[in-house]
Amino acid sequence: MSTLAPPRLRLPRSVRAGEAFEVRTLVQHPMETGLRRDGARLVPRDMLASLVVTPSLDSRAEDMRNSLA
Repeated sequence: MSTLAPPRLRLPRSVRAGEAFEVRTLVQHPMETGLRRDGARLVPRDMLASLVVTPSLDSRAEDMRNSLA
C-alpha cells in the first residue's frame, strides 16, 4: 500500500473565541465506490463516513497559527 499524503487544511484568517467557523480540508484516503468489479465480483462500497477534528496544541498547530498571523 502506498503512503498517504498529509491532510491539507484551510482555516479562516481570524476567529473570535467561541465563534463557529468553517474548516475546509482535503484528505487522501482509501475508498471504493461500489461500482468497480474485480473480475465478475463487485467490490463492496467503502467510503469515508465521518471525520472527527479535535483541537491540538502541539508544535504543528503552533506553526500553523504563526503562519496565519
